[in-house]
Amino acid sequence: MELSAIDERVKKLCAKAATAREDEAEEILAELRVALKEHARFVRLMASKTLIRMSKELPNSPPSKDAA
Repeated sequence: MELSAIDERVKKLCAKAATAREDEAEEILAELRVALKEHARFVRLMASKTLIRMSKELPNSPPSKDAA
C-alpha cells in the first residue's frame, strides 16, 4: 500500500472515531491503531531506503587532517 492510501485510511478512521457512538468507538480505534502502525512501518521503510540511497550517492570524503 502506498503512503497516500494509508493517509486516507487514517483520516477516514479519525473522522469516523470523532463521530462514533460509544459502542462503536473501541472497534474503530482498534482499526485506527492498526492503520497508524502500518503508517509508521511504511515511513520507517522509506526513511531507511532514502538513507541507504543517499549514503551510496555521497562522494567519499578525504580523511580529515586531525586523523593523522
